[in-house]
Amino acid sequence: MKPFAILLLLISLSAPATAASLAEARRFADLRAWPQALAEFDALLARDPANADLLIEAARVYGWADRNREAAQLYQRVVAVAPSRLPDVRGALAWQLLWSGQAQAALPMFEAELAARPQDPELRHGQAEALLALDRLPDALAGYRAQRARFPDDLRARKGEARVLLWMGQAQAADQAYRAVLQASPGDREARFALGRLANQRGEHQRAAVALGTLLRETEDADIRLEWARALRWSGDDSGARAALAPLGTAAADDLRAALRR
Repeated sequence: MKPFAILLLLISLSAPATAASLAEARRFADLRAWPQALAEFDALLARDPANADLLIEAARVYGWADRNREAAQLYQRVVAVAPSRLPDVRGALAWQLLWSGQAQAALPMFEAELAARPQDPELRHGQAEALLALDRLPDALAGYRAQRARFPDDLRARKGEARVLLWMGQAQAADQAYRAVLQASPGDREARFALGRLANQRGEHQRAAVALGTLLRETEDADIRLEWARALRWSGDDSGARAALAPLGTAAADDLRAALRR
């Protein structure tokens, strides 16, 4: 067989295989069969490592599979092989960097994307979360308040503001902020837990025990259970506190058990 004929044969064999492999990768992704989908995308990228569109598609699937570090690396490869595609992937890259524990690298990505899309509420949440991860609490608080000014009905911004106030030790302001959350979203569990914890810290232990016990009956949660046990102990119910601690095996629970034995 002549060399040119051999080349045509190879092309005819390889092109359908690539198309079939991409279709298979997408089929697995649609089924949320992440290991199979990622294996197919990896094989495709091994054959065509500089294909920006393929890199973007693979990065999305890695992100859906909670493989955030690999997703971020793929988006970074997109920028390396096709710098003009940065605007297409910058927002997604920012989130994947944040979710993979790379807040320092994520923050400038969020800021650049916000400069291009200042009305996007999700980007402002991302920026605030990156600031939180970097322990820049005053800046995060300012970000959530700016978000609330733009979008007064944004419940996530209200909760973010309340959470930062709590972490900053501003108990009275946090209490007020979480009460505002409950007015907007009655039954919100984060707000109810925070208010129960704040009541406990203020010395309102019986009130906290009732509130936290009610919340725990709705949803089992180790943090809520531990705070409930503290409230029971501080309100004089040591036997109740011991019973509350029974399912917990954490170091904090062990410390409280030791205190109850003294």
